[in-house]
Amino acid sequence: MEWRIIVPVLCLIGFLSVPGYAAETNITVTPNNGTTNSTINGTINGTTNTTTNSSTNTTTNSSTNTTTNSSTNTTTNSPTNNSPTTFEFNITFHIDDTFNANYADMTNNDTIALKNKIISQVTPAYTQFKNFQRFDILQFRNGSIVVDGKLIFNNSDSKPSVANLTQILNNGNFTFKVLSNLTNIAEVTTTAGQFVFTDLSFNR
Repeated sequence: MEWRIIVPVLCLIGFLSVPGYAAETNITVTPNNGTTNSTINGTINGTTNTTTNSSTNTTTNSSTNTTTNSSTNTTTNSPTNNSPTTFEFNITFHIDDTFNANYADMTNNDTIALKNKIISQVTPAYTQFKNFQRFDILQFRNGSIVVDGKLIFNNSDSKPSVANLTQILNNGNFTFKVLSNLTNIAEVTTTAGQFVFTDLSFNR
């Protein structure tokens, strides 16, 4: 009779299993990082259900920006040859004759005729210089007849002197008379885009 009393008691407190009686145990584990769900259903009948959900997300963002700016400016200034390509002289002389008002207009026929007459006689006088290029008349002014012109030489030979140029004009054999005491010749030099007059020569 004692075992008949003990067996039911043991079954009640769970130490023994009897057919048709089941004990269920649920275990859930949730870690802090990641996501893991684990459920264990166990029965004393020997059936075990296990469900595991595992999810791991890993995100890595890597960004590298590299900018390199390289700039090199090189300026090379070649030596400048300051030697003039031409020698120029402003020339002013007076012709002993009456000034015509038409001479103020360089397009007037009378003026053109006078200009050609003077150039045709003065030019041969300076051809004795090997580097002589030309004689130009720029304008006529009143005061007898004042002639403003320019003598131009290249640099293939030495630069003629102002005194020499003046003497040639004053001693020239022309059909017009030059008032030698009023002849004025000045060398023109170019410096930084400006004209500088030097070697003024006045014959009084």
